[in-house]
Amino acid sequence: MIAGLLLLVACEDPSGEETGETGSAPASVFDQVQYDVFLTSCAGAGCHDSTTRAGDLDLTEDTAYEALREKPCFNEEAAAAGLLRVTPGDPDASLLYLKLVEPVRYGEVMPPWGPPDEDTVALVRRWIAEGADP
Repeated sequence: MIAGLLLLVACEDPSGEETGETGSAPASVFDQVQYDVFLTSCAGAGCHDSTTRAGDLDLTEDTAYEALREKPCFNEEAAAAGLLRVTPGDPDASLLYLKLVEPVRYGEVMPPWGPPDEDTVALVRRWIAEGADP
């Protein structure tokens, strides 16, 4: 009984909400970007998965962070402009962010079915602006 009580206490965050593997709040802003953006729109759509790798980019769970942070762009125009896929602390120097807000400047619109909603753009911007940490 004590072990069960300890487990319940360990799985509760300060707001009183339960956390854990199922239905839990993301552990970081990057986790939220990974689950709410990359896995649902980018890798989940079959564009930036481990097989398709559009733009030589795999945004699946095990590879997305390493493929983005401080990595050179596959897009030649973006690379020539000195952009990285993600420049920590600088969304405006990050191709990932620019593809969401100025897509025609560096290739096709992302995602291809139309621009993301404002919350998605704000989340990606926040992650990059706060240092693009994992």
